[in-house]
Amino acid sequence: MKCKKASITIFTSLLLVLLLSILCTTLESARISGVRGMAATACNSSAFSLFSEYNNILLEDYELFF
Repeated sequence: MKCKKASITIFTSLLLVLLLSILCTTLESARISGVRGMAATACNSSAFSLFSEYNNILLEDYELFF
């Protein structure tokens, strides 16, 4: 039986590094986009919760919070 040496070439290693960096960049971009969406949802939810106790007619007509 012949002993075969397995080796990775410089081209293959650089290609793998490039593909991994693109994959990690894509995943990080998706994570950041998800966090921004969750933060916007939380901000809108808190604003709706804040204004739910006020009288809308007085707020629209006189800009008073009652």
